[in-house]
Amino acid sequence: MKPTIKNIAKAAGVSTATVSRALANKDNLIRPETSARVRKIAQQMGYHKNVAASQLASNITKTIAVIINYTQTDFWQTILDGILKRAHERGHKVIIFSAGEHDPQRLNETINEALEHQATGIF
Repeated sequence: MKPTIKNIAKAAGVSTATVSRALANKDNLIRPETSARVRKIAQQMGYHKNVAASQLASNITKTIAVIINYTQTDFWQTILDGILKRAHERGHKVIIFSAGEHDPQRLNETINEALEHQATGIF
């Protein structure tokens, strides 16, 4: 059986809304034993959250694009490490793009590519 919210709901004998709440850890909305049962069934079925679907539904990607043109210095590595650390602390993902060496056309193409990835922010 494919591990979908609908199939998990059927196996657990609950609604798809209950499964969604349990998998989102919204335990204040459902009984703890129901939540635990749903999560156990989801794990047994091999369920993994579809991040792309969640982002599409919420229109929030929690993705930060970092565009760099040169990474061979300690300065940029320190900056990048700081961005990665803070993003991780806040539950964001980071996509790193290379714009090449001082190429304005490539920089514009890279900015458009970051926008196509629906980045929440661009550095």
